[in-house]
Amino acid sequence: MAFWARHLKAHGFNPTAIERFGEPLLHFTHPCGIEYGLVGIKDDNRKPYSNGVIPPEFGIRGTHGVTVSVRDLENSAEFMHYGWTGKLLTTEGAFSRYQVGNGGSGTIVDFQLEPDLPQGSWGYGEGTVHHCAFEVTDLDVQSSVKLHLEGMGYTDVSDRKDRRYFESVYVRTPGGALFEATVSKPQGFLIDESFEDLGKTLQIPPQLGARAKEIAAYLEPLKY
Repeated sequence: MAFWARHLKAHGFNPTAIERFGEPLLHFTHPCGIEYGLVGIKDDNRKPYSNGVIPPEFGIRGTHGVTVSVRDLENSAEFMHYGWTGKLLTTEGAFSRYQVGNGGSGTIVDFQLEPDLPQGSWGYGEGTVHHCAFEVTDLDVQSSVKLHLEGMGYTDVSDRKDRRYFESVYVRTPGGALFEATVSKPQGFLIDESFEDLGKTLQIPPQLGARAKEIAAYLEPLKY
């Protein structure tokens, strides 16, 4: 965590060191306004990623979890328990921690109770997170999730969407956040690129192909 604090400061960020649920956390804000937290834990066996700039021992292992801000927790708690098969692990102040699936890093959903938040518009754009995806086993499970949510009375559940690399079903949660139950296709990102050329060119969804140049020109260049 000390390494990352120095690294972030050297690149113009101002991280704040805090602790939540017994885990050290560096909190900072992306230039577009999205809040991030780097979490230091001891029981994550995923292989860390290193691009040669970050030493492997300090590499990021993946997503630890997501935080959803809500004005009211009761309806979100009901959704997580009965609709999303989430298990409430613990609470701490304004935060309630859930886990899905087998638990551990990558399965955590924290709800932050902020009763003074303005009512969400369900809009999206720069500075917002559009949705959070949760992988399910196969299309049969995905269909079961959809039918289960609709049976509970959640009316804002989408039909299955073909997203080229995966199949998706979306649900608007009571707090306004958009959750996705996704099934990855076996080919993954190799559907439209060879392994040797993976990531070398920008891939645009077919329905937006006519606007490829416009979209590419709008994107902020990546800095290495």
